[in-house]
Amino acid sequence: MRKIDIGDVVEVADGLGWPEGPTRLPDGRIAFVESYRSRVSVLEAGKGVICYADVGGGPNAALAAADG
Repeated sequence: MRKIDIGDVVEVADGLGWPEGPTRLPDGRIAFVESYRSRVSVLEAGKGVICYADVGGGPNAALAAADG
């Protein structure tokens, strides 16, 4: 086994409700679901985490479609 230096680890958000399924959007933002909060959230540079939609249930993945 060998050690791979991947650089520094930086925390960009905290207090999330079990984040899963991150996906990069065409504009560079990161969309993901928060399963325990039943919502779709977006991580936006300079703004942090923004709730995009309350969806109910327990979402467990996010996917950017071809049309964004």
